[in-house]
Amino acid sequence: MRLFAGLFLSILTAVASTAMAQTRLPTPSTEQIFEQFDEDGDGVIDEIEFRVNIIRVMGLLDTNRNGVVDRDEVALTDERFAQADRNGDGKIDGVELIETPFLGFQAFDLNGDGQVTLDEFLQAVEQLRN
Repeated sequence: MRLFAGLFLSILTAVASTAMAQTRLPTPSTEQIFEQFDEDGDGVIDEIEFRVNIIRVMGLLDTNRNGVVDRDEVALTDERFAQADRNGDGKIDGVELIETPFLGFQAFDLNGDGQVTLDEFLQAVEQLRN
């Protein structure tokens, strides 16, 4: 699980730099992250695999264990945090995290076929970092 934490959090460097600093885990490659998301090893990430991993990362980001990701638990711009905090309560819950436009499955499934290939994953991560 600690390896998973480092893998997934490194995807979200812009989102979770605070959590990375707290866990002191090495930064894995994007390919390693993809392999962690692809739980059944079939070479693609389906929406269920993706959502399961997003929920796992929420648990990692929620360092104070209050069930939501608070503003001080992520390093997001105000604009990005507002996009994720859809109800405007100053926190990101599990549903909001899954539905965040820049982190949602559709942001990674670039061709809309219901699966994320390694190439799509690499492209989406690059877009996240920019």
